[in-house]
Amino acid sequence: MEAAGSDIGRLPEELLAAIISLTSPLDACRAAAVCRTIRSAADSDAVWSRFLPRVLPRFVAAAERSLMELPSCKARFRRLSDDPALLLGRVTRLEIRGKIPSKTLSHNSTYAAYMVLKLLHTSFGLSHPFQEALINVGGRESTHRACLDGYHEDGAGCMVPRKQVLARFWLGFGMVLVEDDVILPQRRTDGWMELELGGFCNEEDDDGEVCFAFTETKDLNAKTGLVIRSIEIRIKQ
Repeated sequence: MEAAGSDIGRLPEELLAAIISLTSPLDACRAAAVCRTIRSAADSDAVWSRFLPRVLPRFVAAAERSLMELPSCKARFRRLSDDPALLLGRVTRLEIRGKIPSKTLSHNSTYAAYMVLKLLHTSFGLSHPFQEALINVGGRESTHRACLDGYHEDGAGCMVPRKQVLARFWLGFGMVLVEDDVILPQRRTDGWMELELGGFCNEEDDDGEVCFAFTETKDLNAKTGLVIRSIEIRIKQ
């Protein structure tokens, strides 16, 4: 459809951009498909600058220079959207929960849920007390202990669990024993780490929800510096 055949296409581009900027990124992309005139407004920096965060999160700040070198605000938005993450501020209760309908997964298949994460160099309070990972499918619940900061690198990037980790406490440092049943993060090839929250079998008659959680609420010590990229549910090999 040409702009000349549309009343809205006759509006000044500045006014079109002002209108579209009051919608959402998805609506802006849809508007760009209408005609050339509206696409020019919908793709403009006047629109996409409204969708960008006013202040970049701290874990993005290191890449701010390369982000600003991109040619448009829309390109910057897409770069940030390609690598979403949640930064844990200073908290005393750590509770991460989610769920997914069982019917969206293949029947009679074994899955595992993984939390994809990073720890900032300023992270604190994530070594001890240990955290708890939980999976619940149709009332069948499994839990195990985990330690986000319980790993070290040995050799060429190999993640090797150790029996003790150097835990950072409010008043200093101390060695904490990591027992065999405590799950530790593993490094991925993309530079992130992943922690297995648990495995489950999605049986044919399961028609409820798969619920997962990662918590530490028993000891109200300060915790900070955890960056969560996603929760991934994959067929377990």
